[in-house]
Parts: sequence; C-alpha cells; structure tokens
Amino acid sequence: LKAAKVQDSFRNFFIAKKYSGNIEFKQNPESGFVEHSEYKWVTLEIYKKMELLDGTKVANEILDDLKNQVENLKKKGVYVCLGIILVGNRKDSESYVRMKKKRCQEIGITNFDVQLPENITEEELLEHVERMNQNPFIHGMLVQLPLPPHINSERVISKVSVEKDVDGFH
Repeated sequence: LKAAKVQDSFRNFFIAKKYSGNIEFKQNPESGFVEHSEYKWVTLEIYKKMELLDGTKVANEILDDLKNQVENLKKKGVYVCLGIILVGNRKDSESYVRMKKKRCQEIGITNFDVQLPENITEEELLEHVERMNQNPFIHGMLVQLPLPPHINSERVISKVSVEKDVDGFH
C-alpha cells in the first residue's frame, strides 16, 4: 500500500494506492479536493479514526446472530419463511436465487419458491405477489430482478408489502 499525506489550504488529506508505482495527485481547483481516479481520499482526521474490517468475520457474526434469532423464533412456534418469485429462466437470476436459498438454509429459514414462465402477464405476476403478501406464513418476500421487458418492474415491486420487502425497495 503506497500512501501520501497531502496538505492543501483547507485540510490534510490521506491518499492511498493499493498497488506499487508513483503516487501522483492533483487538486481540483473548483472543489479544493485532491483527487485521482486510482486513489481513494479521506481527510486525515477521518483516516486516524478508521479501522480495517475483516469482511468475512463481520459477515459470519451477522449470520450467527441471524441464526440465533431464527432459532429463538422457532422455539416460540414461528418458522421464518422467505417467499421468492422468479420469472423466466435467466441463468444469472437462477444462480442468485440459489445463493439466497442456500444462505436461508444455513440460518434455518425456509423458503417458498414460485418459478413463473417468461411470458407471464404483468397482472398474473401481480396476483402471485398479492398471494404472498396475504400469506401469514411468508414473513419476507422478494421478486428477483430483472423482470422480462414486457413487465413494469417498478409497478410489481411497489406491490410487495412494505412489511415483507426484504430487498428494501420501499
């Protein structure tokens, strides 16, 4: 990691580059910030407070916490279920859904899948969304994007219940 501390007329900056080579920087005359497409910059004050995170460790801690929460709900008779709607046969979407289902299985969440044909009408898809919205045994729901071009994705996503929207689109 190559780094340089640069001072301009306003504040100190820390600039880091993740690979070897000369550190070059320029100051934007309009903003006064030091910038370069290959660098990330932060004020020196912020840099001194930064802590390097171990992403794998943090992810595992979150998963362990979720697993405990799901287990506690099961003890109370609540079996958490994720509803997944997949339209069409896009390989990338199928792969992404498989990863979500695997993660659910790891933490004890069941899932209810609906795989629909590419040529489904928007109204038919909205009926499936509404059925999941009304199903008290489905606690969270997602509609895998992208949807086919003949379907208005925004309209479909807006029909997902706010309480069940696991993607956080609402």
